[in-house]
Amino acid sequence: MKKESHKEKYRLYFLAVICTMLWGSAIPCIKLGYDFFGISASATADKLLFAGVRFFGAGVLILIPYLLYHKKIGLTKKLCADSLVLGLIQTSGQYFFMYIGIAYTTGVNASVFNAIGTLLYIVFAWIIYKDEKLSKYKLIGCIVGFSGILLNTLATQRMGILSFKGDGFVIISNICVTVGFLYSKHSVKNSDPFLLTAIQMGMGGLMLLALGLVLGGKLPIITVNGIILLLYLTIVSSAAFSLWTMLLRDYSAALVGMFNFLTPVFGTVFSYILSMLGFLDEISAFTPYTVLAIICSAGGIFLSSVKTKNDETQYKISQ
Repeated sequence: MKKESHKEKYRLYFLAVICTMLWGSAIPCIKLGYDFFGISASATADKLLFAGVRFFGAGVLILIPYLLYHKKIGLTKKLCADSLVLGLIQTSGQYFFMYIGIAYTTGVNASVFNAIGTLLYIVFAWIIYKDEKLSKYKLIGCIVGFSGILLNTLATQRMGILSFKGDGFVIISNICVTVGFLYSKHSVKNSDPFLLTAIQMGMGGLMLLALGLVLGGKLPIITVNGIILLLYLTIVSSAAFSLWTMLLRDYSAALVGMFNFLTPVFGTVFSYILSMLGFLDEISAFTPYTVLAIICSAGGIFLSSVKTKNDETQYKISQ
């Protein structure tokens, strides 16, 4: 039993780190995509179209191998309803506010508010689900993990003046993420996580795509580099969201949520790498504070995984 518990722990750690690494790499790649496709900072419709193509493509990318393996789609009223809700909140809602908000705020502010979103997720998971235990170790882990992100972002650049259209939209986006992940944990219990992710992502992407087209959105420049980057972002979305939904089905929501502290850290690292390669011109270089953020994030995750006598099983809590 102990050996099985350790095996499940390593499975969680490996897959969650892969997910956050993929999401972290997407942050600078989106900015790079704006350059490749010639999308200006104020072109909201173009950004929504770009996001719509990405997420609709991600849904299709998951659905094709699913169909090849299962030969059919087991659609139910509940699956369609859950997919519609998640598509509206977790895909179209989240990225509508995020893509617009990023254009009107600093990357530092966005990173801080994304970390706050992780805290909201863990706290709400504790409030909503009876099997979630917010132990003192998880509480300390949250504080340590968030402190690392905050120190890194504030050391890199001072936070700018707050604005509703910028910072407010980023906060709303994080609320959408929190609600979406919590709903995912509830809806995936009796559904295939890959099918649920494929349909909700396809629906959400289609909403963004339609809105972008209605508002007159376009991709001004089409290049081979742009297409390759868009394909990469599509793969990132399909892989990361599918694996994350599966983790939410199998493990404690609060414990899985702790790994989100790694996303802005990976985002900073990949921004620095792309800047060193000459693809981006990012001020947020890899500094000693970034190393501190990584240590704090890892320490926070470790503390949150410490099991006390009053805790229920954190690994494989649902079958």
